[in-house]
Amino acid sequence: MKIIFDFSPFDELLKRLDAEKVEWKSDAQLSAREVVLHQLKNEGIVIGIEQVETTPEGLFTFHGENIVIYIKDKTISFGKYKLPKFHFSECQTIINSKKMQRYARYFASSRTTGDFPLDLKEGTQIVPLLVCEHCLKKLKAINPRLHSKFSDVSRFNLEDFFKECKSLIYDKPNKTASNTPQTGYPNNWSEISRKYKERRGYCCEECGVDLSKHQNLLDTHHKDGDKQNNSESNLKALCKLCHAEEPQHQHYKTSQEYRDHIEELRDQQNIKVESIRGLFDS
Repeated sequence: MKIIFDFSPFDELLKRLDAEKVEWKSDAQLSAREVVLHQLKNEGIVIGIEQVETTPEGLFTFHGENIVIYIKDKTISFGKYKLPKFHFSECQTIINSKKMQRYARYFASSRTTGDFPLDLKEGTQIVPLLVCEHCLKKLKAINPRLHSKFSDVSRFNLEDFFKECKSLIYDKPNKTASNTPQTGYPNNWSEISRKYKERRGYCCEECGVDLSKHQNLLDTHHKDGDKQNNSESNLKALCKLCHAEEPQHQHYKTSQEYRDHIEELRDQQNIKVESIRGLFDS
C-alpha cells in the first residue's frame, strides 16, 4: 500500500532559496499497523463489522485506537447536503443499520478534529460533523460521569473525549442488571479463561505443576473475587487443589479422582507443595 506525501511547500522553499534539488529516497518501511493507523487518521478506511472492537464502556476501537464511524458518501436532500453524524458507540442508529444490512456504508476514522472527509458532488471535502445524539444517550446509561462532561452536542470535543476514553479501554467491565449473567461470569468467560491459561503455559501459578496435558485440572481464579474483573493482574491460573485452598473457597469441592491425579503429577514433576507454601507463610 502506497502513502503519498505532499512536498510542494518544500519545493517552493527551494525555489526561493535558489537551492539545488537532489533526488532523495527513504528506505524506511511502515508496518501494516502503521499504515492502517495513518489511514484512520487521514482519509479513513472501510472496515467490516467483525473487525470493530467494543470496549466495556461500549466505545468503538480498532487496532487499540478509539475510532468513530460515519457515512462518507452523502446524498442530497431537498437540494442541500444532509450531513451525517459520527458515532463512537453501537447506538440504536448503528443497530438499525446492521439489521437492515446497511452497515457497509460506514467509514472508520480516528481523526480528533471533528471534521471528516465526505464524498460530495463537488468531490471529496473535509466537513465538520456533529456527534450522534443516540450515542450520547447510550453513554449516559453506561457511564453517567463521562456523559456529564460531553453531553452538549454543539460543544462536543472529540479530541478531549478520546483522551478521556484512553483510560477506559482496558478498564473493568461495567456491570448492570441487564448485562451481568446470574452466575456472575461474563458471557465470554470461557474464552477469557482459556487464553489466560494459554499465556501461563497451563502451569499452576501456586505450586508450579504442569497441566498442559491435563488442561481440565487447571482453573482461572479471580484474586479479588469479582468475576467481572478480568484484568490480567486480577487473574491467576491454579490447579484444582491450590484453587480449593484459596481464602473464602470452602465451597469449592474437588473430587478424589482429581486430587489423586494432581498429586501424582506433582510427584512425577518432583514438586513438593509443603515447601513452596512454607515460603509464603514465613
